[in-house]
Amino acid sequence: MKKIILIFAIIGIAFLSKAQNPIADFSAEKLVICVGDSIQFTNLSNYNGSSIISTNWNFGEGSVSTEDSPKHIYNTSGTFNIVLTVITSSGTDTEDKTAYITVNPLPIADFTISGDNCSLPFTGIISNVSETGAFIDYNWDFDNGQTSILQNPPNFESNTEGTYNVNLGVTNTNTGCLNTKTIPIGVNEYSVGISAPSTSCYLDPLTVYDASTSGTDN
Repeated sequence: MKKIILIFAIIGIAFLSKAQNPIADFSAEKLVICVGDSIQFTNLSNYNGSSIISTNWNFGEGSVSTEDSPKHIYNTSGTFNIVLTVITSSGTDTEDKTAYITVNPLPIADFTISGDNCSLPFTGIISNVSETGAFIDYNWDFDNGQTSILQNPPNFESNTEGTYNVNLGVTNTNTGCLNTKTIPIGVNEYSVGISAPSTSCYLDPLTVYDASTSGTDN
């Protein structure tokens, strides 16, 4: 009889010890994002009343954290495993969620503007060298009232001096990822010239004046 009681006591102690071990768990506010976006992770672990020693996150692309519920920014595209390890005074547990987070790449946004911006009216020739494809949309804003959604937009036109921020937004409609590029361009009415007497005597000083006209780009 004493042996039976002892066996049950040992089993009970082992059960209670096991019950006090932590159970690691977590969630994420989003499972699919774009490069540059952040994800808020929430620690849902059950510590069973034990003292917390450490909380260790691995975000799958080389980044780690010891915060309880961290926010992490992904700057690399791919599919990533998320691992949470919790350590308490009673034990350790790890939750490993495979292929849990998907980070989609940003579309390529790039263009050039060419033309003589030192005289008015100015015509800037736009060359779009961005990503192309069936799921790619373009949104142009020339900062002068002109806009376009064409892959190859009309020329940039200006009759007024100033600095214009020409902006292109490129969206992958399949993933929802947006990338932008902005090129500032200064438009001027500029000419180079000098002013000097038409005649002068030998060895006399000759004064020459700068007769250039300058616009926004002095």
